[in-house]
Amino acid sequence: MKKLITTLLFLAQCLLPLICLLVLHHFSLSRTIQQMESGTFGQTDAQVYLSKNSPQVHQNLWHTLSNKQTDLAVYLDDTTSAEHTIRYMMYTGDYVTLPMQDGRFFTTEDFKENHPVAVVGKKIKGIYSRDGKKYLNVKGYTYRVIGTVGYEDDSDFDHYIFINLLDCKNTDLQVYTFDFFSKKKSGILQDCKKHLKKENCKMELMVKEENFQETLAVSPLTTGFLVTLILCGFLCILLLTSQWIGIMRKDMGIRRLLGATGKQLTRRLMAVYSSMLAMSLLAGSFCCHFYTAADFNLYLKIHGLLALVMLFYAYGLSTRESRIPITEVIKQ
Repeated sequence: MKKLITTLLFLAQCLLPLICLLVLHHFSLSRTIQQMESGTFGQTDAQVYLSKNSPQVHQNLWHTLSNKQTDLAVYLDDTTSAEHTIRYMMYTGDYVTLPMQDGRFFTTEDFKENHPVAVVGKKIKGIYSRDGKKYLNVKGYTYRVIGTVGYEDDSDFDHYIFINLLDCKNTDLQVYTFDFFSKKKSGILQDCKKHLKKENCKMELMVKEENFQETLAVSPLTTGFLVTLILCGFLCILLLTSQWIGIMRKDMGIRRLLGATGKQLTRRLMAVYSSMLAMSLLAGSFCCHFYTAADFNLYLKIHGLLALVMLFYAYGLSTRESRIPITEVIKQ
């Protein structure tokens, strides 16, 4: 019985953080899919005109925005082709979770000069392989394809080509979209305008910021099911923890007969329980890395929060068990 309860507890500790991560991933993905039609994903967005389009201007923008503690994306769209849309982009902080068919989306480490990388929609043609890597020629320049965006159903992004803005070779485009994901956006456009003057680049606001109040594309029934699933998993862990500590009661009684104090027994139980949590973290991290590596930091936060709650609960139970009179323990 002890091995069974221990195994079930370990599996529950592994699975619950992953379930929570998948639920949050589902909500984020549902919102992203709903917003794909507009092409922007933040709380507000603004379109601005820049009198110059050059690598120096983009570098200046990148350095200015990187110093701001906010989540923001900058787009430069080329819609001259009837077959696809080219979106030169960069972002700071966190970006939305896009549905990927293979590979990955950009990370902030990709936004640098002389780094020709691209992410393509699932219907983009002309991709070829060389030395085990995928490439695509866009307007006479070659870009390495690091991922493919695509949901099960068709969307506008199936015909998008995303390219690192800091490696943009197209100097004809001058209308930029600032996509704000955070409420901390006051003064950002003004600061950009101020710093761009150093490059003799004028910045003008074309379209005022608009608010997006879209809701998640998840039905109440689905939401209820997912929340219930998490609650059931959490209650299951609490129940298994109680069962596990109850099974350890006999072992605690024997150690008390041999002279162990209540504090020593509690520390020993917490050490064993903490080691189980640590092993579940390693196992869960391994699964998370292969399924959704981009959400690894979120997984660590979820596991850390759940582990903290479970440790407090286990500590309370083990303290209570260590205070049970030894005569009662012997009788059981």
